[in-house]
Amino acid sequence: MCQEKNRFKVLLGWVSRGVFSLLSLCFLASPALSLAGDETRFTINAAPSFELVAQDKQDLYKNAQAHGFCQEVLELEQEGLVRARPEFKSRFAVGTELSPVDQTALEIFALGYRRCQALKHLSKVLAVPKLKAGFAPYAPLSPLSSKKIKESDTRFTHFAPKPRLGIFFKENSPALNKLIEDRSNPKGLDRPIDWAKSPMPLDDEILLHTAFTDLVVLAVCHSFDEAYKDLGKFYDVEFSLLDPFVNFAIFHEAAFLNIAAPSMKRRLADVRVQLPEAIGTELDEQGTSRQLHKHPRLTGLFELCGAY
Repeated sequence: MCQEKNRFKVLLGWVSRGVFSLLSLCFLASPALSLAGDETRFTINAAPSFELVAQDKQDLYKNAQAHGFCQEVLELEQEGLVRARPEFKSRFAVGTELSPVDQTALEIFALGYRRCQALKHLSKVLAVPKLKAGFAPYAPLSPLSSKKIKESDTRFTHFAPKPRLGIFFKENSPALNKLIEDRSNPKGLDRPIDWAKSPMPLDDEILLHTAFTDLVVLAVCHSFDEAYKDLGKFYDVEFSLLDPFVNFAIFHEAAFLNIAAPSMKRRLADVRVQLPEAIGTELDEQGTSRQLHKHPRLTGLFELCGAY
């Protein structure tokens, strides 16, 4: 455990130098950032940045997100922000040299940029599990096939830890301390089959959980449809949270918002089977009345909205 904590101190040094921009971005995030008085109040709860991108650039915007051109995504969202809020032109116009505070505010506000960064970071840390998996690592299981993990399976999810939610980029945070403790148990429920002989480095796992958490935040806290779809696709290849309560909330919210509703309802039905009938009924009722955030097993999920 001491070795893990020493490695984390090294990671913090990298973060301070901006190597992992998402981690430093999340650490600085807050529900609202006031930039120059009330008349130019800038909050992450303003109009979603993906709605500010010009209609004739939407295809370019989505393509850039899908292919990891995150700087291009940021510039497109920056253009939309300035068009919607002319008073920001002197501070946020594309090509303007931004102060560190303004740059951080822009990166927090630019939801497509955050999604792009999260997917890039997940691609990075899942590259080795994909290499280990070999043939067809992303192929979803057939509904009729056994879900029992076998040594002969080639799915990348058998070589990567299950994602977690929480704040992992702050030293001595409860989520980080629990992660470090659990990493020493190769038989943990979230540990992949080769963990004892080939564990993922701590810094990679921190990046994995932080990026996945931000995807969840983009979906649940910002109703970002593409983030919901990402989570659904990851679920289909068994890269999803162990907690069925949280998975239920994610897919119920997506279905309620009519985001890829048929697929989300299928996933929701699959999650519901994992819960006792009475609890499933209770969650259905709370979801219909928009009260899921009050369920004791889900308060932590919605509290992340203020932390990211």
